[in-house]
Amino acid sequence: VLILLIAFTLDNAYAQRSVMTYNDLFDGKVVPKKEMMLTEVRGDKLRNLGLDSFKSVKFDADFQRLEQVSRIISNAVEHSVESDTEYSDGVLTFALIHLGGTYKKTYLGYQVNEDSGMYVITVLLFSGKTTVEELKEKFISKKK
Repeated sequence: VLILLIAFTLDNAYAQRSVMTYNDLFDGKVVPKKEMMLTEVRGDKLRNLGLDSFKSVKFDADFQRLEQVSRIISNAVEHSVESDTEYSDGVLTFALIHLGGTYKKTYLGYQVNEDSGMYVITVLLFSGKTTVEELKEKFISKKK
């Protein structure tokens, strides 16, 4: 019985670790770094936007990769403080997610655009004192 309990615990721990998170998108674990455009900004240029940090990743994806990334973002939505999402034909195409924080807040942005049968995915991660409304005005443009 003890061996079964240990095996179950280890299997559970492995399953939890194998779930991809939004951080994996920036670390090259979902899309190889050579296939993505990664941008990171810190410092004074962000202060007038109400932000302390800004990171973005952009890459092309086929439908299979789009589904994988969509699952990662949907998981972040499920665990978020607040979110705004849009779907097209059952696929998550836009999300603005408040991940946490009250004074200094962390946000995740996600947008998908289709281009000649492929998908262009952009994921943003930013933090600061700004509000969702200010972010929508300054950064997020929902493309119809």
